[in-house]
Amino acid sequence: MEFLEEMRPMFSCMSLLGLFHAPCKAKPRLTPIEMDAEHKAKAEDESSAGLPARDRRPRRSRAPGGSWWFCLLVCFLTWFQFLRFLPSYWVSVEHHANLLQNRIIITFWYLQCALNATVMYKACSRQDQLQEFFRLSRDFCKKFPTHRPNQHQVKRLRRRTTVTVAISWIFNVLNVLIVVVSFSELNEDFVRNTILFTDPFGTSIPSKVFAIFLLFFASSSWTFPITFSCAAASYVRLRFNTLTVNLETAVTGSKTYFPLELEVYRRQHLQLCACVRVLDRTLQRLIMTSYVTNVPLTCFIMYRLVVSPPQAFELGMLIFWLVVNCLNVFFISVWAALVHESACSPVDCLYEVFTSGATQEHLTQLQLFVSRVTGPSVGFTAMGIVTVTKEMVLTLCGILITYFVLLLQYRID
Repeated sequence: MEFLEEMRPMFSCMSLLGLFHAPCKAKPRLTPIEMDAEHKAKAEDESSAGLPARDRRPRRSRAPGGSWWFCLLVCFLTWFQFLRFLPSYWVSVEHHANLLQNRIIITFWYLQCALNATVMYKACSRQDQLQEFFRLSRDFCKKFPTHRPNQHQVKRLRRRTTVTVAISWIFNVLNVLIVVVSFSELNEDFVRNTILFTDPFGTSIPSKVFAIFLLFFASSSWTFPITFSCAAASYVRLRFNTLTVNLETAVTGSKTYFPLELEVYRRQHLQLCACVRVLDRTLQRLIMTSYVTNVPLTCFIMYRLVVSPPQAFELGMLIFWLVVNCLNVFFISVWAALVHESACSPVDCLYEVFTSGATQEHLTQLQLFVSRVTGPSVGFTAMGIVTVTKEMVLTLCGILITYFVLLLQYRID
């Protein structure tokens, strides 16, 4: 089960939105001797008996991936969206009272979209990030072909990823539709939102069309990187869980002797830890971006809703943003915490290994395995500062709930 092949629908959607691209690999230049050898081998294959060589060779499916220049264009558009909004704090075509809070909310949201698009472009462009993770995933499938998840688990992972991609599309379309409706300017509430999304270019028809165009790519950069993070974490977690189940079966079946295949499971665990370490080069930036932008954004939206409740349409828009932002932080944190838990799950099986009669080499293997599982935390981090665990997720939820209760108390007083 290779990650790139199993998640092809998700990567295809991200390619259409400029959030994923395959690296451009230049074809190696051959010397005249190598060209003659290649031509000779090709001629021998074509003249061989049986089927032609091109039919006998296994066909490799093309990896999904858009153009790097399109992804770079999306990065430029998201950063342009953020930078063109900054002058609206002091240069605005029309000034309305009570817009500062909304401007701060939109500024944080634009910043998050630009950072997400930049992180995905860099992850796809560098060979030591996503491409290295894909290579490690292929190597794991080749080295351990018999230790694979069952088909039911694979299908469930595909179905879950498909549902997540569909939800991301729904959130993206709803976000754009909300802004399009606000551009109708049916009342004063709609006019204020129109000014927010078109500043500092005015409220003309071309300005509205251009704002909707930028908003579509910004909304995609808001949701789909989180979808990718959850899908990647689910894949790694499934691999760890499969390893734990196989290890439990081996330990249970060897009640009176040392399991000889323990070294194979240790090598699998090391390979998966390497996958987590490489994937964390990308996810640590997405996680930190989510915390740095989504948490303040959530606090500002709650403050806006509690202290100075807006009118009906703006109220619905802010509630929608609040829900999606909370879901983004929740999903990316919980899935990262589940990977940490799955990476440490083999420890209970290792404590039950029967060691009577084991050789010194076997005991060394067991000790190395236990040290790896109980040693430094294996999981995704926030820029390498802290590993995301269940305890950290509970702490973060407690902070947001406490802040909301304090706002309510402030409103009552």
